[in-house]
Amino acid sequence: MREHCVIEDEAGGSATPGEDEGQAQGVGHEGPVRRTGPSPRSWLIGVITVVLVGAALKATATITLPLALAFFVALVVWPIDGFVRKHAPKGFRWLGHLAAMGAILAVIVFFTAALYFVAASLADAIPDQARAIQARFHEMTQDGDGMAGRAAELFSSATGESASTLVNLLRSFAERVLQSLGMTLSLTTLVFFFALIMLTEAQDWRAKIDAVSGDPLEHDWFEVAEAAGQRFRWYLFVRTVLGLATALLYAGWLWAFGLDFVLVFGILTFLLGFVPTLGSLISGLLPFLFALATRDTGTALIIGAGLFVIEQVMGSYVDPKMQGRELSLSPLVILFSLLLWSFIWGIPGALIAVPMTVLIVIVLAHIDPLRPVALLLSGNTTYDGLDESVAPD
Repeated sequence: MREHCVIEDEAGGSATPGEDEGQAQGVGHEGPVRRTGPSPRSWLIGVITVVLVGAALKATATITLPLALAFFVALVVWPIDGFVRKHAPKGFRWLGHLAAMGAILAVIVFFTAALYFVAASLADAIPDQARAIQARFHEMTQDGDGMAGRAAELFSSATGESASTLVNLLRSFAERVLQSLGMTLSLTTLVFFFALIMLTEAQDWRAKIDAVSGDPLEHDWFEVAEAAGQRFRWYLFVRTVLGLATALLYAGWLWAFGLDFVLVFGILTFLLGFVPTLGSLISGLLPFLFALATRDTGTALIIGAGLFVIEQVMGSYVDPKMQGRELSLSPLVILFSLLLWSFIWGIPGALIAVPMTVLIVIVLAHIDPLRPVALLLSGNTTYDGLDESVAPD
């Protein structure tokens, strides 16, 4: 636990929080010492700096995005690299880098194949489902089937089109996803080699920083990287477990009603589980809309209610229990960070929004003048809680 302050007395001595409780609380002959936070001018400068940095990151996304992705990828596989190098025979330490990059490659192949399967399945099946969706749409508008009928009438009057508009939108979305897979190949390759170089030179850079600075306090920055890596790995583990469990529950519920594309919706739920907040909303809304377009309104509402209950239990109860204090971010900050990093870096920004924010909080917590900002962004209410949440385990 780092010490927050040193209070000097009138005789020139000092006391730390652990030496004299009275002095540590600022109680002396001259009364309590009041802590002063950043001035309004400092806050204004900080906001302007954040805006300028965000604009710079957005303008340089072709460079900064691969570097950021590679940094987090390197943090994830760092333990694999270190474990293999530690146990490999002398002269075969390169096996650590090979094992780490092999793990990265396996994950990339899995997610690419899953996304391709979802997009290809939708692109192939949408034409076959178009007639049924259009018939259901026409039935709702003609019969005024409750809220669904009024919604269909509203859509029809607003667009001047039939359900074919929705079908075309879905087909266009699936085709764009398939096209984007090829476009992201270059980004993935760049991130892959950046991560490899970071792993290869990690120890060299640590020695360089120690030699240049000659200050043992510089080791704190490697503690920052270690703490960020631990939280990011735990975050990915929780997201994977919860995404898999939610996908199985969704698929089982949809299968019980005989809905089509159960496997597609299950895989999509798992993939969207890595996008905080909005991912769970989209993964539950899509099968509900499909049920509304292909089944009667009562069945669709029952399906939607079941999906809502599953999402609430997994997202509002199981997720916080598993995360615990590992991330220690305010829910409002998580939502804001998702919107912010999506605006700056698009979909990849949404995927690393939470890790980026956690890293920022950990860095700010190690810079004394910026600790109030770190406390505001975190889910803690005291500096002791903040220090505990950002310290390496």
